[in-house]
Amino acid sequence: MVRTQASELLRRRYQSRGYDLKAVASGSANELELVSMDRHTGQVTGTLTMVLDGPDGLAAADLYGAEVQNLRESGLKLCEGVRFAADGAANSLTVLPALFHVAFIWACSVNGCTNLLIEVTPRHALFYRRMLGFEMLGRECLNPRVNTMGVLLHLDMQLASARIGQLRESVPGRLGLYEYALPSSSELEVVKRLRDGDPLLAYLP
Repeated sequence: MVRTQASELLRRRYQSRGYDLKAVASGSANELELVSMDRHTGQVTGTLTMVLDGPDGLAAADLYGAEVQNLRESGLKLCEGVRFAADGAANSLTVLPALFHVAFIWACSVNGCTNLLIEVTPRHALFYRRMLGFEMLGRECLNPRVNTMGVLLHLDMQLASARIGQLRESVPGRLGLYEYALPSSSELEVVKRLRDGDPLLAYLP
């Protein structure tokens, strides 16, 4: 039921933006689907799939092969976020931070990744740079998987960890979406569930 709701949300949000729905097909074994739900209604409010670099590679390498390879050759362990959608009626200050924090935990704490890649439209790039600390990595170009213009961004996991640490230590500063990160007690629970092999993690903010 949850997976069906997540797929429907993704389809609906992709269609509303004119994206190519063929891009939502899953093919990698090294991935985890994250789902955010409303605690009161049980409705899915967001979904994000995380993919580890491995034999199947990363979707970002299709358009940004040189950039991705340079990161690999620098000794970095990569992952990427794909198939992201959020319900427009949901509170973005609960949905987005919950999804991205769980994604960070899975990538960094569970799998030892150092850098997260995402492909976003140019008009959304500033949001990710300002609110989560992503940096530009690849040029703007047409992404045929979704039939729209996109850019490649990457996030240094050490930066994300440092900002979450600032939050925990009550250090003043502009932390963007990190101000809404999960409390440490919830983070420990998430790590345990992920290490226990939950195929689908539904976090209820």
